[in-house]
Amino acid sequence: MTTTQASATSAAVSSTEVLSTRRKTLVLLICCVSLFMNYLDSTILNVALPVLQHALHADEAALQWIVDSFLFVLTCLLILVGSIADRIGRRKVLVVGLIIFTIGSLGCALSSTVAQLIAARALTGVGGSMLVPTTLSIIRNTYTERNELARAIGVWSGIYGLACACGPLVGGVLIDNVGWRSIFFVNIPVGLIGLVLAIRFVPESVARRVRRIDPYGQIAIFLVLGTLIFTLIEAPGVGWIGARTLGGFALCLTLLIVFLLIESHTFEPLFELRFFRNPAFAGANIIALLTFVLMTGFLFLNTIYLQLVRGLSPMGAGLATLPLMLSLAICAPLSGRYLSVHGPRRAMTVAAIVGGSAFLLLSFTTVTTPSLLLALYYALLGIALGSVNPTLTYTSVASMPPEQAGVASAITSTSRQIGSSLGVAVLGSLVATSLAASLRSATFPPGISSVLRAATIHAGIGALGSSAPTADLTVHQLVASGYTEALHLAWYIGIGCCVVWLLVARIATTPTALRESQNNGSEDRPIG
Repeated sequence: MTTTQASATSAAVSSTEVLSTRRKTLVLLICCVSLFMNYLDSTILNVALPVLQHALHADEAALQWIVDSFLFVLTCLLILVGSIADRIGRRKVLVVGLIIFTIGSLGCALSSTVAQLIAARALTGVGGSMLVPTTLSIIRNTYTERNELARAIGVWSGIYGLACACGPLVGGVLIDNVGWRSIFFVNIPVGLIGLVLAIRFVPESVARRVRRIDPYGQIAIFLVLGTLIFTLIEAPGVGWIGARTLGGFALCLTLLIVFLLIESHTFEPLFELRFFRNPAFAGANIIALLTFVLMTGFLFLNTIYLQLVRGLSPMGAGLATLPLMLSLAICAPLSGRYLSVHGPRRAMTVAAIVGGSAFLLLSFTTVTTPSLLLALYYALLGIALGSVNPTLTYTSVASMPPEQAGVASAITSTSRQIGSSLGVAVLGSLVATSLAASLRSATFPPGISSVLRAATIHAGIGALGSSAPTADLTVHQLVASGYTEALHLAWYIGIGCCVVWLLVARIATTPTALRESQNNGSEDRPIG
C-alpha cells in the first residue's frame, strides 16, 4: 500500500470515528433532553401551586393530587415499562413516551377544572414512565466502551440536578409573565423536537434476555400505592382515626401482604424481594425512599410557604429556592469524586449530618426569618440531597452482581419515585392537619364571626390564598403564623428521617456489606 493510499485509508477511518462520536453525542443529547423535560415537569409545577389553587379553586387535597397523580402513575409503571422496552425495543417505547408526554402536557395546559388537570397529569405520568428507563438503556447500548459509558451516565445522572435548578426559576418567570398554562405549553415544542430527533437518530435495541412480565405484581403495586396515597391525602378531611382512614390503612396492609406473597412465588417478579437480603442494597433503597420523601415534601410545602406566607411572587419564590437548586446541581457531580476517594459510608454519613442540620435550622424559622438565613438553610439542604443521590446509585448497583445491575437500578429508581409520591401525601397531610388544629385552638381577633372562623379553619392552607376567609388582615396573619408552625412538624420529621438515614448508612455500608463488581459486557444487542 502506498503512502497516499495509507493516508486516504487513515483519513476515512478517522472520519468514520468522528461521525460515530457525533452520533453517540447526539443520542446522548436526545436522551438527556427527554429526561430533562420529564424532571422539569415536576420541579416547574411547585411554584405554580398557589396560582393553581386560586385559578382552579383547589383545596389542599386537590393540590396534593395534582402533584401525586403524575408521580403515582410514573412510579407504578417504571419497572413494567423497562421490561416492555427490553422486549419490543427501547426506541419504540421512547417515541411512544414522547408522544404521550406531549399530549398529556397539552391536556394540562388546556385544563379548566381540577379533575381535568389531575387526569392530564396522570396521562403525562404514563409518558414519563417511558422516558426514564429507556433513555438509560439506550445510553448503555450506545456507549460500549467503559470509560465513555461512565462519562455518559454521569451526564445523564446530572440532568436531575439541572432540572431542579432550572424548574423553579423558569416556572416563576413563565407564570409571572405569561400565566400558569405556559408551564405546560413549554413542554410541547420540546417534546415534538425530541420526537423527530429520536425517530431519526436513536438506534433501536432490545435485550438479549428479556424478563417475563409480572401482571399480577403490577396490578398489586398499583392497588397498594393507590390505596395508601388516597388514604393519606384524604385523611385530614375525614379524620385520622375515622373509620374511612383506618379502613384505608387496613386495606393497604392487606394488599401489601398479597403483593409480597405474589412476588415471593413468582419466577421473575416485578420487585425482586431477594435483593433485599443484601444489606447494602436494602440500605440504599431505604435511604433513597427517605431522601425523596424529604425532597418532594419540602419542595411542595416550602413553595406554598414562600408565596402565601411570605408574599413572594412565583418568580420570587423561584429565586428564593435557587440556593437549594444550585447547591444540589453542583454537589451531584462533585459527590462522585468524593465517593471514589472516601467511599459510600462517609459520603452518606456526611450527607445525613448536613441534611439533619438543615432541617434543624428550618425548625426555628418564623414568618419574619431573614431571607439570607433561609438561603443558607436551603443551600445546606441542597448539599445533602445532591450528595446522596449518586452514592445511592453506586451502592445499589455495586452491591449486586453485574448481570443483575439493570434490575437493581430499576428497583432503586422505583424506591425514589415511591418516596416522591409519599413525600407530598404524608408531609402535606400532616401539615394540613397540624394547621387545622392550630387554628381551632387559636384566639381570633374580636369581631370575627363564628362563620368566618369556621370557614378559615375548614379552608386550612387555602385560607392563605382565598379572599373570603382572609378579609381581615389579622386573620390572614394568624393563618400564616399557624402554617409556619405547622411546617415545623414536617421539619422535625425531616430530622428524624436523617437520623434513620445516618443509622442505616452506618450499618449498610460496612466493608463486608459492599461487594464491588465489574462489568462483564452488555446484555443488549443492536437491531439493524
